[in-house]
Order: sequence, then C-alpha cells, then structure tokens
Amino acid sequence: MLEEFLKNFCTTEIYQTKKVIALLSANPDNSRIIFDRITLEASKNKSETIFLYIALDQLKNPYGNAIHETLAAQQYTEDQINSLKKTKRFLFFFANSEKIKLQKNLFMTNKIHEWNAQAIFYLSARVLTTYPDFIYLFMPVHAEKSRPQQIETVWLDPKVSSNEARPSYAKLNRNTPRLIEEKIPAPVTHSIDTTAPSSPAVSFAKDETTLKLLAERVDQDKVYKTRLINTLVTSKKNQESTVESSNAMSILIKAKVVFSGCNLKEIKAKGSNLNEGIFDATDCEGADLSESSAKRTWLRGCNLDNANMDNVDTGEFPSLELTDNVDAITYSPNHQWLAVGSKNSIYLYDAVTLELKRTIACARLATQCLSFHYQSNLIASGSLDNSIQVWDIPSGDLLDTFTYHTKIIKGLAFSPVDDTLASTSFDGTVMVFDALKKTVIHIYDHLIRGSSLAFSYDGKYLAVGNDFDTAYILSLENKSILHTL
Repeated sequence: MLEEFLKNFCTTEIYQTKKVIALLSANPDNSRIIFDRITLEASKNKSETIFLYIALDQLKNPYGNAIHETLAAQQYTEDQINSLKKTKRFLFFFANSEKIKLQKNLFMTNKIHEWNAQAIFYLSARVLTTYPDFIYLFMPVHAEKSRPQQIETVWLDPKVSSNEARPSYAKLNRNTPRLIEEKIPAPVTHSIDTTAPSSPAVSFAKDETTLKLLAERVDQDKVYKTRLINTLVTSKKNQESTVESSNAMSILIKAKVVFSGCNLKEIKAKGSNLNEGIFDATDCEGADLSESSAKRTWLRGCNLDNANMDNVDTGEFPSLELTDNVDAITYSPNHQWLAVGSKNSIYLYDAVTLELKRTIACARLATQCLSFHYQSNLIASGSLDNSIQVWDIPSGDLLDTFTYHTKIIKGLAFSPVDDTLASTSFDGTVMVFDALKKTVIHIYDHLIRGSSLAFSYDGKYLAVGNDFDTAYILSLENKSILHTL
C-alpha cells in the first residue's frame, strides 16, 4: 500500500542500501506530494539528511548542473555549495524528467557520485514504452563500470496506463516488480525545496548554511512549523536542554517567527541561535537560554526572571553608567585598568570585570584627557583650567601639577618607552617634558590649536592633529616638524 510504503520508506532496505531509487508512477505530477511525504516521515525518524527537490524541467542545464543550479536559485554561493558538498548528507529528488529529452545518464552528468548523497528519480510509467532501457539513464557508474546493484526500481500506483508498460518493466527487471497499489493522498501545498530535520545529536545553531535551508521550509510547511513549536513546548517538561529544542528555536528564529507576547516560561533552549529574534514582552521566566547567541535580538519588556542567561553572546560589552558626561577614557598598557574622566573625577575600573576600584577626585575643572605611564603605575590628566596633573595609581595621591599652558588642555600622551609626557592645548603649543624630573624637553609652538596627539611605538616621533584639517609629525630627536599633512 502506498501509504504504508511512504510511512516506512526511510527505514526500508531500499532507502538504506541503494544509491539510486527510481520511482515509477502513472501520475508524475504528484512528485511534489511524494517528496513532501518522504521528508515528513524522515523528520519523524530524526534523519540528518538534507532533502533537495530538483525540478529538472525548470533548469537551464538539467544534465550537468542540476544540483548547483537549484541551490544557486536559493541564493547559495559557490563557496557555500562546496561546503555543503563536503560536510552534509543529501537526498536529491529529481522530478519532471519526462518533460525533458532524456539523452544522457543524469546520475553521472550531475556528478552525484561526488556528493555524500543518494538520488531518487521520480518518473512517469510512460518512460517504459519510450525508453525500454531507461534504467541506464540513471545507473550509478564508477571507474567506468555500471553498478546495477546500487539502483532499485519501485512502481507506484500502476493501475493507470500500465497495461502496455508492465511487460517491458518485467522483462527489464527480470524479477517481479514491487507494486504499490493505492491512490496518492490528497495533496498538501508546499513550495519549499529543502529540509533537514533537527537531530538530538547534531546542533545547527552555528551552521548558518543549514539553518537557511531549514528556515525556508517553515513558512510553507505548517506541519513542520507546528512540530518545531511543539518541540519547544515539550522542552518545558525536561530537566535539561536538548539539542533538538535548541535546533527548533534556532530554525524558527531564522525563519523570522516572532515570539512577542508568547509564553516561553521554562523552555529549554540552551545554545540556540537567537540572532535578530523578536521577544518583546515575551515571558521567558525560568527559561534556559544559556550559551546562546543573541546578537541584535529584541528583548523589550521581556521577562527574564530566573532565566539562565549564562554566557549569552549579545555581541555587546557591558556598559558603564555615570552621572555626568564622559570626557576622556583610556586603557592602561598592562590591560589592568580602564580609566574614565568625568567632570572633576577619574574613575579607575578593573578592565575585565568593570568593577570600580578607585575614584580620584581632581578638585579641578572637568577632566578633558587622560594618559597612562607605560608602566601603568601613573596616570596624567588634563583639565579645563589649563593644568596637567600626574597621579600615583596605587595610592591615588597627586604627585605633581604642571601649568605650562595658557588655555584648555586637549591632548596628553605618555611615551611608550620612558617618562616623557607630551601635551597639546588650544594655546597652539605642544609641550614635551619629563614628568618625573619636571624638566621641559621642548616646546613646539604655532601649531594652531592642537586637539590630539600620539607617540610612535619607539617614542622618537609625535603625531599632532589640530582643529583645522592639519596634522604634524614631530621629531623629538631633532626638535623639529618633519611633515605637515
């Protein structure tokens, strides 16, 4: 019976052992229905195989490029196709072959032997009267030898237009053909060409190519979509997350299913791909979303009380909230400190945990710029009152105050190799001095309101930018301007 055959197809010896299966039908227009039934039953068996429907009559080159052309039509690049070829198992379902002029071996011209795949050729029973030796049009060939043991022929619904075809079929196959005599079930409309159901053993969360293949089915296949949703609902009863529930969530998100306002309490979807998902006002209380990727995900009003969000990758770093404007910020060379200048204070945070470790009250006007000593034990600050201060980080004590400039300090930079400190100001000068010896090394003047500066890696040169589209390269050895940009 056809219904029983389709239901058990993926567990049959034919499916498990044959490289090529030729399905003969009196009604070849039902190819889409047969394909959908096979993929549905495969999903129930948690098959890891990706099913690809290939309509030969809609292709420009059905003989040599059917697989690539079908995948390319679904926006896959050549690199992605090659990746699929190397990493995934496929079942290629070739349909409508009776609408093209059969001339060559479709198995060989499409190089199916190069894929980890098997092929189904869905044929009209009339092919037997037109091509008595049709089997050789699909015969697997390797090392220039035919492999008849790798192909199986199954006759579906032979009642119509079969009287003339049966003798040729029986003569060709010698043995009694497999006869499946039941009308095909009522059609279910689908337009998706690929499917690969999730498996408890294989995660698709990080495999964008496979997710794209699976997501394309969701909008058109209501049964498949419902099964994925039911997998999520069922996960609420589980003690731990499963790969299957993670896959279900990832596929639905990739298919742009919106979860706003939904009840996702206690779902188990650890390691899901939630990127660009929409969970506005969603109840995720007690859910396990740990180790998931949630980049550009909408979570406005989402209830995450008691949810497991450990190691969720949002693609963003934690933020620091201060009561005043942030005017200066810099990391220490030893990667231990993050310094933030806000109003008249310097806040020193642990660079990894972002825990506030020390607050230095400058007792000056707003801090405009900061720079760490190359040993990370000192920090210099420049302020609106035209002064430069140098602080000891371990104690928080003020070591020195320099008042070389007559206008606002806009840039500070410690040398990466010694105690030299450079500053630039709206007074048009760049001061270079030894911060510990308190001696001026050189003054570069008339640079027109310098606004930023930086040392070269060896400390021999200083780059200075100003507010008038000009940059200077200064030589500390020659005490001169080398270049004007």
